[in-house]
Amino acid sequence: MLGTLSTERLSLRDVSVDDAPALLELDRDPEVMRFLGGVRTDWTVADVRTLLADRLARYKSCPGLGLGSCFLQATGEFIGWFMLRPRTYRPYDASGALLDPVEDAELGYRLARRFWGFGYATEMSQALVHHGFTRLALPQVVAFVEPEHRASVRVLEKAGLSRAGRARYDTEDVELYRVTASR
Repeated sequence: MLGTLSTERLSLRDVSVDDAPALLELDRDPEVMRFLGGVRTDWTVADVRTLLADRLARYKSCPGLGLGSCFLQATGEFIGWFMLRPRTYRPYDASGALLDPVEDAELGYRLARRFWGFGYATEMSQALVHHGFTRLALPQVVAFVEPEHRASVRVLEKAGLSRAGRARYDTEDVELYRVTASR
């Protein structure tokens, strides 16, 4: 499990099945989901609770990794979620050939729209990369992004990640960003 993590303005704790309504609200916002496969109109709170219970069970065997709900320290208001989780993907080589699967720690996040533009995604992403290298001794952290999602690309770059090619993420081809512990 990811555990708890704090920055100057934010606090992160392991996600709970009780967070399902807030997470579903994020998934129903067309702007939040614009680069993430679209709005999930057919999901219910019960569906999200089931998904969260499955993910929590999976992450129990991964100390320091998982999914966390993020809150403003000043108000306790939920702003979104962040993850640093194990993820298998297939990178492409320089010639465009799909390589064998690789497992790394994946950085990701989703913020409610009203919290965009305040640097929260960068702040917690930097903290998670630091957590991955200092507390978990990870060799690298990766992230996947649609190239048109310029705001997320900027967040990843500010968190120290740089473009490392393309990868197959589930069934999508996306840009692969990476930062290594020796950077």
